[in-house]
Amino acid sequence: MPITYAVKKVKNPKGAEGTNYFHGQAIKTGELTLEKLARRINNSTTVTQTDCRAVLISMQEHIIEALTEGQVVVLDDLGRFQVTLQGKCYPEETMQDKEFSPITMIKGHRITFRPEVKLKQAVADGRDVILDNSVFELGVAFDSDRYAEWVRALQPTWYIVPDVLEDGKATTARFMEFINKYPDLPGKRIGVVQGESYEDYVKCYKAIEPYCDKIGISFDCSWYRALAPRANPWLQLAAGRVHTLTSMDAEGIINRRKPHHLLGVAVPQEMAAYNVMQSCGTGSWIDSVDTSNPVVHGLKGIVYSVEGLTFKKSQKLYTMIDEDVNDYQM
Repeated sequence: MPITYAVKKVKNPKGAEGTNYFHGQAIKTGELTLEKLARRINNSTTVTQTDCRAVLISMQEHIIEALTEGQVVVLDDLGRFQVTLQGKCYPEETMQDKEFSPITMIKGHRITFRPEVKLKQAVADGRDVILDNSVFELGVAFDSDRYAEWVRALQPTWYIVPDVLEDGKATTARFMEFINKYPDLPGKRIGVVQGESYEDYVKCYKAIEPYCDKIGISFDCSWYRALAPRANPWLQLAAGRVHTLTSMDAEGIINRRKPHHLLGVAVPQEMAAYNVMQSCGTGSWIDSVDTSNPVVHGLKGIVYSVEGLTFKKSQKLYTMIDEDVNDYQM
């Protein structure tokens, strides 16, 4: 059933004289109360309205009880309900003050809802499903304990072990801590190589590679740019990663018997470079890639030329997940 929406005008936050913006806003058409829901169920089943109402009231009470106990309430095919806290962060020196009360950290609470996704079905259908740790989106990897819970709940084909952007030593330490704490998670393990320089990167690769089922290679290490100084910033990232991988392969660092995964793509012509490598009998260890590049540019109506792109729209796909798509964008 289609969702009713209206186009709403929003003022430019940068000033009254700026360009106004428009966005789609869902229209609320009313409320579905417990009484109305019981009536609907009664009309579509053989259960009486009184019994429906009794079950719904009991269900409501059990959900509230479970949430107050700290449990996540999972309604299959609908989603997950969980209590979260709102509060204030304090520096370490304040926490050590004898008169400090932790209760002042809590300003309120709310119940969050996360829609259920169909990852399990995708795995059952034989598709490769990769669960990311969100370090690119958040700037830091998702909380390890909660991430492990999601790995168990979703059971992806692959899961990416938490890493630290451009920090080989910290990534290695966090990787080892995670796999030692959670040695039996479902799915196969992807370890992402990080480093602040080529040397740091190689050291991290050698440390985590033996413990991975697949190696992840980031697209946006800042030091890639120095390897192709004459190109524009996006081509620098693409050429820098190609240069890094070909150098590591030539030096015998790459384990060719183990698959490698490319995390993100700056510009599409980078893929052409790997295609040439594989046609020449090298690079067969590059097994997979995940990128929103063609989707984001398609949604923005930007067409790839024969040469590829000379720029990249820096917008994360999750911010566009509800975009309407027309035939031209497809």
